[in-house]
Amino acid sequence: AATFERVRDWSAVPAAAAAYLDASALPRSLYLPPDPRLRTCDWDGFSLRETCAPDEPAAIARAVSAVAETGSLIFETGRTAPMLPNFLTLHHLVVVEARTIVAQLEDIPAHLRDVRAHYWVTGVSGTTDIEGQYVRGAHGPRFLHVLLVEDTPD
Repeated sequence: AATFERVRDWSAVPAAAAAYLDASALPRSLYLPPDPRLRTCDWDGFSLRETCAPDEPAAIARAVSAVAETGSLIFETGRTAPMLPNFLTLHHLVVVEARTIVAQLEDIPAHLRDVRAHYWVTGVSGTTDIEGQYVRGAHGPRFLHVLLVEDTPD
């Protein structure tokens, strides 16, 4: 239930986020984590929030890697990448660099294998526990939109 789009480089991330928010009839307002890559983007025209409350419209985050086999995004946690906002908003926008995508689970970068503080997201959460009806976003965002950055410096 996720969507994605390719962007040429990091400078195109804000325009892609704006287009997604506009298409979803949402204000250009989002939680921006203290991630250095995201903070250096030009967010002119956005209302950026430093905190995130449950059911806020949108948040953006950076995944450190992804796994093509499962469609999973891998996130680290820490001061520049708080985990909780990624589960509170209705729309989760995630930036991942194409060069960090691996084919299979076994190809996960070695530095991630030994890191305890990371987590994986494979699409939006859902449940059929409520009267057998599918409910999307039961344990997190209802919508996941991935921005795949094609050209990144090493």
